[in-house]
Amino acid sequence: MLKKKNKSDTQIINNLMVSGYRVDISDQMHDFLELRQLYNAAMREVRTKLEILDEEFHVRFNHNPIHHIECRLKSPQSIVEKLNRKGVELSIESIKKNITDIAGIRVICNYIDDIYTIADLLLKQDDITLIRERDYIANPKDNGYRSLHLVIMVPVYLSDRKE
Repeated sequence: MLKKKNKSDTQIINNLMVSGYRVDISDQMHDFLELRQLYNAAMREVRTKLEILDEEFHVRFNHNPIHHIECRLKSPQSIVEKLNRKGVELSIESIKKNITDIAGIRVICNYIDDIYTIADLLLKQDDITLIRERDYIANPKDNGYRSLHLVIMVPVYLSDRKE
């Protein structure tokens, strides 16, 4: 069996190379790893909510509005590069304030109506807060790109607090 070489988050963060300069955030390592864990947990929470909505639709209406779901967590290097492009400091607070796409979920639906239905049902949930919406379906980009972008906030319940 072939073993895939995986770098730990610690190794990735300690050895970040951005534009030829070593970025050292080892003093913030624990905070950064905790932040990534929070975003990963939030992403899993939202994915679960979407899957439940899809299953409910199947039971009630014999129709699955969601074709498939893809999730991703922005890499440490991408986070650093984005902060550099924005010209802001590399800190946990700066990451929280300036980057809204650390965790991303792409929901693919077969029908446009399903996109709006799922979005509406998700946003009606008490613990979901809409931060920003960009409707590229109603207003496609010049290149023809069509999508509904929602930036949302969802609480994450940890052993000692809610984030």
